Amino acid sequence: MDQDKPIIIDDKKFALYGKPVEGGRGAPKMQFGVFRGNPNVVVFTNDPSDPEKKPIRAAMDPVIWGGFIELIKMAADADPNWQRRIPNRKGPPQKTFVESVTIVGKDAEGVVYIAINKQGRPTKKIPILPGMYADLTDDQGNPIPDGEKSVVFAKGFAITLNHIMLDLMRETYEPAQPPGGQQGGGGGYNRGGGGGGGYQQQRGGQPSGGGGAPQGGGGAPQGGGSFEDDLPM
Repeated sequence: MDQDKPIIIDDKKFALYGKPVEGGRGAPKMQFGVFRGNPNVVVFTNDPSDPEKKPIRAAMDPVIWGGFIELIKMAADADPNWQRRIPNRKGPPQKTFVESVTIVGKDAEGVVYIAINKQGRPTKKIPILPGMYADLTDDQGNPIPDGEKSVVFAKGFAITLNHIMLDLMRETYEPAQPPGGQQGGGGGYNRGGGGGGGYQQQRGGQPSGGGGAPQGGGGAPQGGGSFEDDLPM
């Protein structure tokens, strides 16, 4: 793969945005990418209270990714106040530890959301809602609740995102390196030298300096005042 050629997952339409924090540089932003065949989810908090100014990462392998996509679909069909979590483990086989936790749920208003929790860092609840160029109405063109919109667009987002990410996994796959000096963990992501600073070497989800207001499409929330509530951790 040509590392300099733009690819579809880099498009802002495939980023998701949360509620802006007062004093922040923009809305919290979630991006998706693949490094040597292994998918990951990255959140830029854009929160002045965040003690670290680097992204929070959920490193996965293809099987864990499949479970993550299935959880989005399950959340869409679930009752309100539903939630499931995927611990993201890192480290050598005999000494793994949880580096972060992927959270997928549906809030009290029926809106599907994703969050990445990491100890000592703010957890940002990222809703899946129509972007600024999309909407959903009833048969008379009248507005409908955000929860109903989220069910439709969460399922659609999961399907589209999964197709793109599976293609990238196939295109960037590299066999695991032999043990010895490798950090391991993270579903194999760190075998490729990821973990700390490898994100900018991956294909897809290239960070763009933190992410401001949504500019072009999918996943940019249209309202959803309920997201002012704290995410139950």
